[in-house]
Amino acid sequence: MPFDIPENYYPRGRAYLKKKSYDAALAEFNQAAQFFPDDPMIYRGRAEAYFYLNDYAKSWDDVHRSESLKGSIDPNFLGMLKKASNREE
Repeated sequence: MPFDIPENYYPRGRAYLKKKSYDAALAEFNQAAQFFPDDPMIYRGRAEAYFYLNDYAKSWDDVHRSESLKGSIDPNFLGMLKKASNREE
């Protein structure tokens, strides 16, 4: 079924984030990470999902993972994460 091809997981994750369906977004990003483990955008998206689920430790882990893969993180998002988690990483 074309809906379930691996390339669709990341865009669906982004769409779920926009709809504030954070658990669904996380599930899509987890699927995407299985197929594309070296794609920094997946970890950036997953970091956002974890943030909105108030799991700041996992959000930081994915921020670092994305950065290690040469991905960029939105400075506004980093500011929100630092404030919410009381961490300066």
